[in-house]
Amino acid sequence: MSIQDTIREQMTTAWKAGDTGRRDTLRLLIAAMENARIDLGRALEDADTIRVLQKEAKQRRDSIAEYQKANRTDLVDKEQSELDVIVEFLPKQLSDDEIRELARAVIAETGASGAG
Repeated sequence: MSIQDTIREQMTTAWKAGDTGRRDTLRLLIAAMENARIDLGRALEDADTIRVLQKEAKQRRDSIAEYQKANRTDLVDKEQSELDVIVEFLPKQLSDDEIRELARAVIAETGASGAG
């Protein structure tokens, strides 16, 4: 099942459950995906959908930062709620520790001793 299909299915589930906040966020994502599809002139692949989701997440993070500066906790909470829903559909990001561990493993495997 594609990410788009999952989002549409989750929107229906949220609607039936009466979860208006989640439903509305998922509707916004569906609209953003449709706009991207129109812009590209073709059906979105999962990679395209991930780019749309990343863009939407970045917008929420930027808004949260601005609203925090303005002490608008009501708007921060709304944007954070939307961001939490968006992040559910993005691939899991590695932590700094996980990245360091992968780098150590590659260095050990290749026998690298410097950057040059």
